[in-house]
Amino acid sequence: MEELVYVTSNLNKLNESEKILEMKLKHADIDAPEIQAINVSEVVKEKAIYSYNILKKPVFVDDSGLYFNSMKGFPGALIKWLFKSVGNEGIFNIINNFKNKSAYAEVVIGYYNGINFESFSGKIDGEIVKPAGTNGFGWDAIFKVNENGKTFAQMTSEEKNLISMRKIALIKFKDFLNKKNINQ
Repeated sequence: MEELVYVTSNLNKLNESEKILEMKLKHADIDAPEIQAINVSEVVKEKAIYSYNILKKPVFVDDSGLYFNSMKGFPGALIKWLFKSVGNEGIFNIINNFKNKSAYAEVVIGYYNGINFESFSGKIDGEIVKPAGTNGFGWDAIFKVNENGKTFAQMTSEEKNLISMRKIALIKFKDFLNKKNINQ
């Protein structure tokens, strides 16, 4: 049986995933095109199929989204582009114009073996706040988690990995791999 390959160009995601799963992952850096969609699941499916077609091996990919309830779920998977364009301060300034600052963060892991596609989602509720904290990456400084009242950037990596949406998705994915007896 061929080994499973985690396809990501983001070393922060790789390190986080390895810590959560407590294992070294086989990894490939493929610049998979991302379709422009709000729904993270759609983006992940396309990335997984593309990556499989390059490697000809079972792959898993992930993507994250940040969904603002006041904006009917926007930006979702497009958060990466919004962050690159205006940064955390700009995102906060946009949301600060709305009374409802609630949001949820989602990570979807997509697995594809050339025949079957499976996806595993993890979600966590929170709100958009003025940037706080210096840990983490991306939009971690503006997403305050309801569960503990801290932004991801205010948490240690250990704290974040205990409750994150990535952990929720990875645990579901690991259970799937164990049930299907797939090499990790």
